[in-house]
Amino acid sequence: MGKFTKGQGGRPAGAKNKTTEQVREAFNQLLTENLPQLKNDIAELEPKDRVKVLLDLAKFVVPTLKSQDLGIDEKNQITTITRTIVEPERMEVIFKDFSE
Repeated sequence: MGKFTKGQGGRPAGAKNKTTEQVREAFNQLLTENLPQLKNDIAELEPKDRVKVLLDLAKFVVPTLKSQDLGIDEKNQITTITRTIVEPERMEVIFKDFSE
C-alpha cells in the first residue's frame, strides 16, 4: 500500500469534518433545549460550587488569559517582550480564593 503524499487529494485545508460538525450541532441543540433547566440547576448550587461550574464552563467559551510585558530601555527601544499564557487548570488556582 502506498503512502499518502501531498497533492494526492484528501480533505481540502479548512474543510470541516462532517461527523464532528453533526455532533456539535446535536450538542448545541441539546444545550439550547435544556438551558432553562441548566440555569436553574446552577442557581441552586452553593456559591463556591456555582463559581467552580462557571469557571469549568468558561474554559470552553472564554479564551485563555495572556499577559504581555515590554521592556523599554532609555532610548525608548524595546529590549524584551514577555508573554505569559495561563492554562485553564491554572485559572482554577488563581480564582480559588474567590470561591472560598
